[in-house]
Amino acid sequence: QYYDLPYLSKETTMPIELKNSSFPVKEALLVFLGSNTERRNWEELKMFANQSDRSIPIIIVGSGAKNANEWPRTCVINRYVAQEELFWLMKESGLVYTYYSNQAPSGFFGRATQMGKWVVVQEGGYLHREGYPRTIALHRLMQLEEFAFPSPGPNLVEWQERMNNPSEQLRQPC
Repeated sequence: QYYDLPYLSKETTMPIELKNSSFPVKEALLVFLGSNTERRNWEELKMFANQSDRSIPIIIVGSGAKNANEWPRTCVINRYVAQEELFWLMKESGLVYTYYSNQAPSGFFGRATQMGKWVVVQEGGYLHREGYPRTIALHRLMQLEEFAFPSPGPNLVEWQERMNNPSEQLRQPC
């Protein structure tokens, strides 16, 4: 998958759920949920998403999003998305959620990496240990709120440098 992008049509289409909407997509955490919510760390995501003061918007794609449309600052696309919509979402969103419990790279992780997106992974897990570029390794998903949007670039790089330094990791809240 890392090498197929030049061979694919890169046409993009905004999902209908976001048309005529002022939802802050560029700042959003993009979650491809599917139906296997346990593997996707649904409980951790739910705790993060239900924070009343959460500043990071969330876009959830897939049919397994039980009651997610009730969460604040959340857009739910409760259906299969076409490849053109997937490319649009990947291109436009700020971060991609791959904070999976089994720590195996998914197709969404590969596509996000291929497109140069920042991906959220579990600290110490396989995706973190392998040293993939542009990963944000977190002990708890709640730590994601420490990023300052809407200009994530320098803050994400700074955070990643701190997280890759063991002495800095000891100073981070859990």
